[in-house]
Amino acid sequence: MENGVIKSKSAFNAAALANPNSNKIQPGTYLLYKELPAADAINMLLDLKNLAGNRIQVIPGTRESDILQTIKKVTGFTDEQLEAAMKDTEARGLPKVANGNYEGWLADGDYRFSKSETPEEIIEEMVARTVKRLEKLEVPEKKWEETLNVASIVEREGFSKDDFANVASVIYNRLDDGMPLQRDSTVHYFFGGSADASTTKDQRNDQNEWNTYVHRGLPKTPIASPSEAAISAAVNPPKTNYFYFVAVDPVKKITKFSETYKQHQVYVEEYRQWLKENKDVYDGPTQNTDKSDVND
Repeated sequence: MENGVIKSKSAFNAAALANPNSNKIQPGTYLLYKELPAADAINMLLDLKNLAGNRIQVIPGTRESDILQTIKKVTGFTDEQLEAAMKDTEARGLPKVANGNYEGWLADGDYRFSKSETPEEIIEEMVARTVKRLEKLEVPEKKWEETLNVASIVEREGFSKDDFANVASVIYNRLDDGMPLQRDSTVHYFFGGSADASTTKDQRNDQNEWNTYVHRGLPKTPIASPSEAAISAAVNPPKTNYFYFVAVDPVKKITKFSETYKQHQVYVEEYRQWLKENKDVYDGPTQNTDKSDVND
């Protein structure tokens, strides 16, 4: 109307009601032709190619620091602008249970922001998505941080939704039994590197608060932004007797879970054999399978 795209609001509303996909229109600023039939305007709004502004894609399992780098790269905002935007955690919607830490709370997903949106608005939207997921799964607010903490480890350790479920069960079984989690992914959070890569003995002996070899219980904070699937696994883990797991084929993404250390060692040997047979074709990271490591 005001911009000469459609003739009237009533025609647009009628076209929206007539189009069964109109509820899928994403928020944002769109580039549209002028003097469009209302039905054509709806179709153009349904095509994300017409969405103007900044597109920010956050992959599940990404750390806060890397998410902020992506925001900077896409928008041109500075470190100072983002730091200032995140300083008032209450205004950004970060729940009190997060204790002022955004790690794990900046939800993964495909975001479309107009160029006029501020750093504050971008952070608020990412936090709000995470809150909505937790509310959707009916997680009590007092358990939000704990749930994201577990889910972040699940995200970094599992290959598939089935893996997610069993990894979550291992985490809770170990917590309930008083065993240390001994997850390399938490070690890598502090030292950097991939959740799948090996860790050194010195790293596993370090006293930092994310080291689940040294400290029992969950790490100080989540270690990444978990997907909705990982959060769901953390909320509804299956009842198993699993305490150990190892990826026996990293290329085909096959993980085997076991109830006993004895069975786990059989799978560890299977992985070592796989590694020998594939050393000429596999150039990915190797897992930590030292005798001191009983769950990788």
